[in-house]
Amino acid sequence: MFEWDPKKAAANEAKHGVSFEEASSAFFDPGGIDGEDAEHSAAEPRRLRLAQSAAGNIIVIAYTLR
Repeated sequence: MFEWDPKKAAANEAKHGVSFEEASSAFFDPGGIDGEDAEHSAAEPRRLRLAQSAAGNIIVIAYTLR
């Protein structure tokens, strides 16, 4: 299950051109690579994922497991 703030989603899509819906599809790429985002994990543990979205774009996603 994916959760996101609608305002943050709109800002990210305007800035990066990728919707949160498209970004979440990259979690289903079996060849995706995950790792720790140590540089930005001060407030909470963050992770990075490099994967292909359902639209065919190669993207990097910063995310947190809750």
